[in-house]
Amino acid sequence: GGLKHWDPHDDPWTEHARWFPNCSFVKLVKGQEFVTACALEHGTGSAARDSTQKIQSSRRRREVTERELQEYMTSPTALTALSIGLNVERVKRAIKEKLEQTGRAYSHPDALVEAALNLQHDEEDLSNDQDTQVNNGMRQVVSSILQDIVKNSEPRVESTSIAPAIAENATPNNSDPIPKLEKTVSLEEEN
Repeated sequence: GGLKHWDPHDDPWTEHARWFPNCSFVKLVKGQEFVTACALEHGTGSAARDSTQKIQSSRRRREVTERELQEYMTSPTALTALSIGLNVERVKRAIKEKLEQTGRAYSHPDALVEAALNLQHDEEDLSNDQDTQVNNGMRQVVSSILQDIVKNSEPRVESTSIAPAIAENATPNNSDPIPKLEKTVSLEEEN
């Protein structure tokens, strides 16, 4: 997205942070404290962002051809964004979304960089959410398997095999209430 209807006293960084508080670029350049301060100072909350996004998404999208995209990918704006190492597919997708929404391409490299970084940030958020879901699912499966293993590996002792040992150790002279079984234990030599 982009900002429109600028007032003469508007500061670009402040407005950037105010309307795009999740933008990786503004966080990188200005820092999280600046972004938070701008959002609090101007009272921009998620409701304002949500309404802005709904307005933008309600606009009619136009079809963008592959040829049109290729032309914009060789523009100075796109080449500048690519020269700093941004992912080609993200830059292409940012241009496509801008063309679909507004009918115009980015005129400044910094706006394209911001859009591509926002796409990357969104992808990372989605990836983290999916990783968390997978991890939770795996944790449940592993826990269930471990419970089955523990349940199946518990020693099963026949009550008839313990009874004679208890009877042997339960002599009047033996004050130890815990029966003792004597058995020779040996360790095998290694190598």
